[in-house]
Amino acid sequence: MIGIVLSPGIRKQNLPEKTRQRVDFYRKQAKKHKVDLCFYNWNSVSLQEKTVKALVYSYKTGGLVRQEVPLPKINLQPGTEYVNSERVRKKVTLLRKQNYIFFNVMNNRDRNKFKNHEYFSSIKEIAPMLPETHTLSYAKMKDMADRYEKVYIKRKRSCKGNNIYVVEKGDNAYTISHVYNTKETIKKIPKKELYKYYRARFASPNRL
Repeated sequence: MIGIVLSPGIRKQNLPEKTRQRVDFYRKQAKKHKVDLCFYNWNSVSLQEKTVKALVYSYKTGGLVRQEVPLPKINLQPGTEYVNSERVRKKVTLLRKQNYIFFNVMNNRDRNKFKNHEYFSSIKEIAPMLPETHTLSYAKMKDMADRYEKVYIKRKRSCKGNNIYVVEKGDNAYTISHVYNTKETIKKIPKKELYKYYRARFASPNRL
């Protein structure tokens, strides 16, 4: 059995739409790979008993039942979630010392694309496969836009393809597309106005 850590909403009688979609996604994967799942939140874990009150999915029956079960040895927190609670971090630290495995449990500060890139760049087998990546500045943006077909500007902590800029160089202008909340806007920026656009759009580039 694999544990999936979700929001406190799983304790409610009716699952919130976002949580229900996640549960359905993992159920499909569990059925495909023939593994049972245990959906729970941090408040439902008993450190003393090493149990958890959860929604338990059986790939054999397809059923989803609320019950108290032993805490799974392997647990995953979805990549769009993060933990800033000191109480929860202490709980995870104690459980890890007892050979419970938790993947992707991090706080918002650690949830950083650039830090991840730096880490993977340190692994010689992976580094050659990574795209050129820098913190944002006007000089870097223009230099890369002049050298590459497309340049992607992403926030360090955004997810699901949201709030991304794509810069493409043309003969007389740059085409810049922006995706925000699934909506895409496209603008043509004359070359002589690129810096003005950059200053207006990225007032605090060090935060990106």
